[in-house]
Amino acid sequence: MPKTVDEIINKYYAETAEGLSNEKTPSELNRGEGTEADYYILKIDLCNSTLFFLRRSSQTYFKIAHVFLSTIDDITRTFGSDARQVEYAGDSVMAYFPNNYDMALNVLKAAYFARTAMTKMKSLDQTFGNFPFKSRIIMHYGKLILGNIGPWGDYNLTAIGMPLHVVAKLEKNVQPDNGLATKEFAAKLSSEEKKTFLTGNYSESLVEVHDTPAYISNKPSFNYNFGIGDFNLARKQLSPLAALLNPAPQAIVAKPRYETKQELVNYNVNWIRLQRFLEGKNRL
Repeated sequence: MPKTVDEIINKYYAETAEGLSNEKTPSELNRGEGTEADYYILKIDLCNSTLFFLRRSSQTYFKIAHVFLSTIDDITRTFGSDARQVEYAGDSVMAYFPNNYDMALNVLKAAYFARTAMTKMKSLDQTFGNFPFKSRIIMHYGKLILGNIGPWGDYNLTAIGMPLHVVAKLEKNVQPDNGLATKEFAAKLSSEEKKTFLTGNYSESLVEVHDTPAYISNKPSFNYNFGIGDFNLARKQLSPLAALLNPAPQAIVAKPRYETKQELVNYNVNWIRLQRFLEGKNRL
């Protein structure tokens, strides 16, 4: 008898009762269990491929995709990405690097050599030479949820979590052939590495500055030269005049003033400086 939709839903819902178990490593997880771990995320996307492949044969599509995906996968693993956590999504590669010492710099190196490899692919043959081979590269750092997800008998260790949503939304902000690093990723570099290899992107907005109002008080010199007998009468007569001559302190209301406020959003990768740093060390 075929399974019903309700049976399928309830089977996997029951598995989630195990929930997250941060005491286990990913390899120890059972079905319905997950764990959280900090990872570096490197996404490399092939730009402008849709229109190109639309006018090419399937053989051309396969040849370019195989060389691109396999090469990027190989390079990212060379620099420490988790071999079980490299994903192909169409014409992009998503690689996950464990939170080890000095791994942030390794992610930068992997990004640089992946970008370099793409420029060299153009010389393979005429078909490759006609393809632009430009990339969008994003580097992020965050806490991912890892779990064995999929139907019975065919499930895989899969990464999910908010950092992946962040990377997906950032992709549209990256110009072709550029690299973008988030503030979370930059924070894992040393101050010298960050200053050398990254350039900050800032947003600007006008904010109103509220100054403390200044106060003035008009207190002119006025002598009351009256006899004692006339004091009470003089006080009554002069009270309105005194109020005019000695008004209450008045606030000077300044015109609204605005200042430009800058806020750090993310970073661009300085490929030239990264190249100089790696010059002479480009053997994998």
